[in-house]
Amino acid sequence: MRILNDLHPATRNLVRIAYLALILILAGFAYATWRQLQSLRSAPVALPNFGFYVVDMPVKSSLVHANGSWISSAGAQPGDALQTTALQCTRSKMQCVESTAIVSVKDGSYLETVPAVYEVDQWNDDKLVTKALNSNCSARVLTVSMIDRSAVNEVTLLPGNAQCKDPPRTLRLDHGSKSRIVAPPAKK
Repeated sequence: MRILNDLHPATRNLVRIAYLALILILAGFAYATWRQLQSLRSAPVALPNFGFYVVDMPVKSSLVHANGSWISSAGAQPGDALQTTALQCTRSKMQCVESTAIVSVKDGSYLETVPAVYEVDQWNDDKLVTKALNSNCSARVLTVSMIDRSAVNEVTLLPGNAQCKDPPRTLRLDHGSKSRIVAPPAKK
């Protein structure tokens, strides 16, 4: 502190203001880091990015592989499960195999995998479309475009089952980060 005492009073005040500004800047970075840590704690899983690969051997688009998370065209909704999907379509078998891993951090922290096998209805060099895959409440038709490098899943309700409440929706395979809803900051 002797160095400060040797300075001109105006210079001493500028040094004190610079110290105060530095403390405020560091406090701002600490707050931003704390907020980011809080958002990571709310969903402690990092979902992978979207990937799309086409293998053209021995014939054009003989194998198509895509991975990412199914995102509703309406955007991420509260209560949507954290999930990631790997999709592999083989032209020689006229079949697509979907493997979805679903993470639950609300009901006891578990990981569940859900496989699905689609039979391909049509496949050309530009796209493939599967036959409907029926479950208890819905039918899903998968469309994979080699031109757009996209995968879309059309989910429709099966008629005659009053217990089914999920609305029809369009899902697209995309980056896992898009499936997260960023919670607004808590009000004080």
